[in-house]
Amino acid sequence: MIYGSLWRLCLSHKSGFFLLFCSLFKSPVSGATKEKHVLQIGCGDGSWCVDMALMYPEWSVLGIDDTGPAPIQGKRTPRNFSYVRYASLLKGLKTLSDQQFDFVYGRFLGFYNKPAYYEKLIKECWRVCKPGGYVEMVELDMHIYGNPALGPMTHSLNGKGIFSSKVYVVLSNSVLMRTFFSVCIVVRKMKSRSIDPQVATHLQDFFFNELLGQPRIRGDGYSTHYISLPLGVWGGRLGVMFRDDLHDIIEYWEEEDDAIRTNQELDSALDTLDVELEREKAFMNLHYVYAQKL
Repeated sequence: MIYGSLWRLCLSHKSGFFLLFCSLFKSPVSGATKEKHVLQIGCGDGSWCVDMALMYPEWSVLGIDDTGPAPIQGKRTPRNFSYVRYASLLKGLKTLSDQQFDFVYGRFLGFYNKPAYYEKLIKECWRVCKPGGYVEMVELDMHIYGNPALGPMTHSLNGKGIFSSKVYVVLSNSVLMRTFFSVCIVVRKMKSRSIDPQVATHLQDFFFNELLGQPRIRGDGYSTHYISLPLGVWGGRLGVMFRDDLHDIIEYWEEEDDAIRTNQELDSALDTLDVELEREKAFMNLHYVYAQKL
């Protein structure tokens, strides 16, 4: 479970999440001055919850999680924010009452939950949401996009396992040959645990059964969309931040792998990857879905 918490920490506010969305959420939740109850599942270090509580002092914000360190309590911690840790997110949700929250939010839960479990989470989120309230989920597609002629390191991250005479020439350096597999660990490890690295691309499917049982949503009560995240200097400040996040994840999974590689070897592989990301103007897509419960 630790790897899920790591993703949530790496890809939350550290990467300018607020700058990317221009808001803390996309759902058209109204009534900033009215009392509302907000829930974030998989809250990580509580950054999003704290910012929500500070921005909307009339709202009560609850964060729940099943792993990682508890949010730091200090002078900045608002009184309208609370945190509870459970043995699992699903068990935690089941302890909450029906129709308890005006807004339920989660992000980056697909990195460590199998699709069947993810679907159960959505079902419980829908149950605890009040009629008229919103459920919103945000997930990252683990595929790297760009020029079709992606380099060998980028292909390995995508789990393509592409080998050709050209690739072998590029990897003829013994250090690169030994570290080539470092950057392909992420997707392959996820797949080995039956976790879908591209769950974000069909995020809306998890809402299907819940939406099927209610009247048709009209207006802005439902939306599914994605935002592209640049990877590298070519994308400016955000591009550098997201590239560094990608480094963090590769380095984490490298520690999870049984193979032993030196820091110098891994740094060499990441340098090669960075060159490819710049050359191909690579990017990843961040998907979100929100739906109103009627």
